[in-house]
Formats: sequence, C-alpha cells, structure tokens
Amino acid sequence: MSFSDFTQINTHVGKAITVFGLSVLIAAGAACAPRSPSSAPDAQEDAPIGTRNIGCENSGPMKFPTGSDSPTGKTELHRVPSRKDNFCAVVLSIDPTFLGWLNSGDKSFEYRKSFPADPVSHIIFFDNRAQSLVAVAEVVEVLGGDPLEISNLTWTRSGTTVDGLMSYFGDRAAGFAIELKNFRSLPAPITLAAARAIDPKFQRPYGYLFTERHPKIDEALLKQIQNPEKYGPR
Repeated sequence: MSFSDFTQINTHVGKAITVFGLSVLIAAGAACAPRSPSSAPDAQEDAPIGTRNIGCENSGPMKFPTGSDSPTGKTELHRVPSRKDNFCAVVLSIDPTFLGWLNSGDKSFEYRKSFPADPVSHIIFFDNRAQSLVAVAEVVEVLGGDPLEISNLTWTRSGTTVDGLMSYFGDRAAGFAIELKNFRSLPAPITLAAARAIDPKFQRPYGYLFTERHPKIDEALLKQIQNPEKYGPR
C-alpha cells in the first residue's frame, strides 16, 4: 500500500468518525431539550378538544408549575399580552347575567379554569340561554396563576367578590382572568342553528374554542366586527 493510499483511507475514516460523532451529539441534544410547559395535554374539565399546529392555535392550554413543582412553592403569576397582528378569536360560553355585567361595565374580567397559551385577540361570547354567538370584546391581557392572587388583583372589576371568585375556582392550583375592553354586542347574532348551517361541525363550546377551526364562521364574525354598520339593524 502506497503512502497516498494510506492517506486516502485515513481521510475517509476521519470523515466517518466526525459524521457519527455529530449525529450522536445532535440526538443527545434533542433528547435533553426542555419541553415547553404549555405543550402538555390538559385534563381539566373545560379543556379544548385537540389542537391544530397552524395559525392562531399552536400550543394548547396554558400550563406552568404549580404548588410543590414551583420554585417558590406557589403558582407564579403569568401575563400573556393579546394578539395584535392577526384576528385570533376564542369562543367562550357565558351566562346572560354575566353578559349584562360586561355590557354595563360592572365587569371587565372574565374568569376561566383553562385557557390557551397562545395569544388571543378577541373573545366571542356564546350566550348559553339564547344558544347564540352574541357579543365580542377585545383582549387586553390574560393573567394565569394562583387563584387567590388573581382574585385579589382583579375582584374590583369582576362583578363579584374574592369569595365569589374563589368559589368558582374551587381547589384548583391555577386559574385565569382575561382582561377585556370594548365589549359590544354583535350587530347580527349568529344562532347555533345558523352557525351549523354555515359549518355543520360547529358545536356549542363547553371550553374554549378557536374560531379558526371553523373558517367560514370565523370570516362571518370578522366581517361583523370590521363593518358593524353594514350588519346592524335596518
């Protein structure tokens, strides 16, 4: 074997070892990469049904360390600003009594036991009694964390008391308060029957529901919000 042949063999072996070493490092890095806390599946009673990895809904329900899993021993307060670059609306079911409080200004926070980690631009309200999409409000920010801390911070704009809020949250380690502004009725409410005529897959939301899952309904809502005079009473 010539010196040239020996050199070529060493070169090929060195390249093979280098490629193998990089592959091992990459695989190890992927295995050790931290998982986003918001990507864990949700087991709460008002969780959404599945997620789509496009558009507005990407990360699933908001999750973070609670209780003994938290460095401080309590659920830390998290603030998620609203989505401002796109129409990313979530439908929430609500009792008409609370709709009245929002309309009168007695209430500017809406409370939930589960809420998406992805930023939201608007809340669309589904009236449980009328079985209709009836109102919209813009999201300022979402507070997530210890229910008592959230209650103490927001109760003066909740329409109720700290005790009332804690009764709602129960023994949950985390709760959510959505700060709202510019609450208004939809100029042309969409009944459940009408929504199903637009998209037969639409169902009354028991948790939160991104409107992007139903593109035709999403488009109909956005048109009303952007041009309320066109869809108002005649």
